[in-house]
Amino acid sequence: MRNTRLCTLALLTASARATYLLKDEYVGVDWLRGFDYFEYDDPTHGRVNYVGLEEAIDKNLVLVNAQSFVMRADDTTRLNSSDPRVRGRDSVRIQSKEDYGDGLFVFDVHHMPTGCGTWPAIWTVTTGNWPNGGEIDIMEGVNSAGTNQATLHTDAGCVMSPARPHTGINQQLDCDVAVNYNAGCGVEMSGKPASFGPAFNAQGGGWYVLRRNVERGEIAVWFFARNAHNVPVGIRHGLSVLMPDTWPTPDAIFLDNPGCTMSEHFGPHWIVINLTFCGDWAGASATFNSQAGCPGSCAAYVDDNPGAFSEAYFEFNSFRVYTSPFDELVDVNLLDEEDGNQGRCGTCHR
Repeated sequence: MRNTRLCTLALLTASARATYLLKDEYVGVDWLRGFDYFEYDDPTHGRVNYVGLEEAIDKNLVLVNAQSFVMRADDTTRLNSSDPRVRGRDSVRIQSKEDYGDGLFVFDVHHMPTGCGTWPAIWTVTTGNWPNGGEIDIMEGVNSAGTNQATLHTDAGCVMSPARPHTGINQQLDCDVAVNYNAGCGVEMSGKPASFGPAFNAQGGGWYVLRRNVERGEIAVWFFARNAHNVPVGIRHGLSVLMPDTWPTPDAIFLDNPGCTMSEHFGPHWIVINLTFCGDWAGASATFNSQAGCPGSCAAYVDDNPGAFSEAYFEFNSFRVYTSPFDELVDVNLLDEEDGNQGRCGTCHR
């Protein structure tokens, strides 16, 4: 009788872990209500002036209607590089009012910022004292060059195994921000040229999806191009129930291994979306000039060429957050001590 009950609970648990239910949805004005607008100096030392919500609306840097949300950079003002009061080109950085733990996060993006000097990103970051609590970069790249890179940044003691079941190409394996100038442990989506930059925009964008499941040792990222044949039906139509275990192999996956226990390095996170310019990555000469073929210095280019940033904007159709009902079920390990099985279910079968 006891084994029958355990088997039933185990099957319910497995089903729940594979199913995610819609929790939060950001469409239209939800982007104004659900996010704070960052106005401080850029932590990555970019040539950017982040503005608040009222100023962003006044300057048409934030546009919203029932179907879409746009956040963009100024593309009309030539900056005075000799004025120390000028932080850089006006742009927008937003951070979710709500913090999130494990779940499924789906960004439906129609357009991303492109151009020399641009550094767009969609990411999540600890509510604590970074890097303690971690950072997950879902979409990130610079100067319109290359493909998307998904990356983790942590405190010391989190190194990925090189053998992981994803379609992307491993970059550095050590996630520690103190290693190699905070490169993090990244995965390049080299097999998906439409995952970043002008190629992304040319085909109508697509969906970036993060599955965060650190309590069970996994962080996974997918990119689905707008017209790809393998876009899950639930993603394409914004359904309220998603089953990621039925999806294709992730483009990037990060797993527990002897070098890293995920739950020790990732806590509650805010959602962050931003567009900066130059800074520690996009502005480095090896990146700006040699890799991307952009002219001169990055800061001077950003100051002197406002018209070059007409494509420097995000346009989102929606952002949806899903959670698993798994935690609401009885854990199969919670048995009566008198049973003596310590959570074992020896007669269960998958």
